[in-house]
Amino acid sequence: MTQLVRLGLLAAGLAVATGNALAQDAAPRQHIPLQKTIGKVTPTAPVPSLFVLNSEGATLKDGKLTMSGVSPNSIVFADRPVRAAGHVMTAQFVQQWDEDKGNFVVEPPNGTISVLGGVGADVSDAVVTLMKPVLEGTTLTFDVKVLEGSLAGSGPAALFIDRGGFGGGGFQQFFFTAAPGYRHSTGNQIAIQARGNQLRLLIAGYSANAQDLDPSMGLYAMNFLTGAADPSFNGGVARVFDYAASGIHGDAYAAAVLPTPDGKILIGGGYEATGFTFGDAALTRLNDDGSFDSSFGALAAALPGRAGYGHSLNSGDRDNRLASMALLADGERVVFSGYAYASDDGSYYGSVMRARLYAADLLRNGFE
Repeated sequence: MTQLVRLGLLAAGLAVATGNALAQDAAPRQHIPLQKTIGKVTPTAPVPSLFVLNSEGATLKDGKLTMSGVSPNSIVFADRPVRAAGHVMTAQFVQQWDEDKGNFVVEPPNGTISVLGGVGADVSDAVVTLMKPVLEGTTLTFDVKVLEGSLAGSGPAALFIDRGGFGGGGFQQFFFTAAPGYRHSTGNQIAIQARGNQLRLLIAGYSANAQDLDPSMGLYAMNFLTGAADPSFNGGVARVFDYAASGIHGDAYAAAVLPTPDGKILIGGGYEATGFTFGDAALTRLNDDGSFDSSFGALAAALPGRAGYGHSLNSGDRDNRLASMALLADGERVVFSGYAYASDDGSYYGSVMRARLYAADLLRNGFE
């Protein structure tokens, strides 16, 4: 729907010019609705957030919202950071319903349909989720899911469509787990994963008890635009896990997350091995749906998709941790960074490793 900005929604203080207009002195200056020049000019483009469609009447029946005598143009408003207003042809509004990432097909918007009765004070309205608009002449029809309310009036109608936003007021909260006593959730790193026409936001961290102890790795996936849980990842709930197996204590945390070109997800951090506190760096690979990639990792048969690595310091013990990851420009290698601690002399050492990434097999030939 962002093309609506170019069609009719023009921000205050945003200079607009075309090459043709500059080349042709005789061409009339284009009228820009509500254009103002007060304040500092900003290059930020407005993003449409509220649409208003007017009609002579509306009915709501059998999962259909029908607006008769719909206006040929619709009103568009933008909100912060660039507030603006304008209008767009209703036919173009309908045509662009499924354009751009985060479109209305992917994320059906909610709307309020309001109808006036015979007396101005008589108003009926309903809140609906809008899908599949069809414009035939001056009749606009939507498939809808009624969330609340109903229509009883027979007068003019207005449909207010809210594009929505991220979470509640720009904020979203979540728990890696709702298990009693383990709702201490910490997010350490985020990453954006492109999946077709959708963007997924990945949050890596850990859940722990009230004392911030006994942690487990956590990865949560949400819709980048709305903040809603992504149902295609682990059924819409966080993937929470540890490294517990024979000879391994299992406490683990995630410090980094990296989506890779083959659709996999790498999670890095640390885990506690016998005799050590987070004795080795942890590396886990998940499939796109949040399941463990069983082709990766050879730490233990009971730990599919999980690997660990580390090295001794000064011939003594070690405390290795992975802190960040990055994909090199060639798309075939990953660099890991972190640190290691030697308890025999109390020193901390930086740690950098590089591994080659193959489409179906990470670390096939080990570290470079």
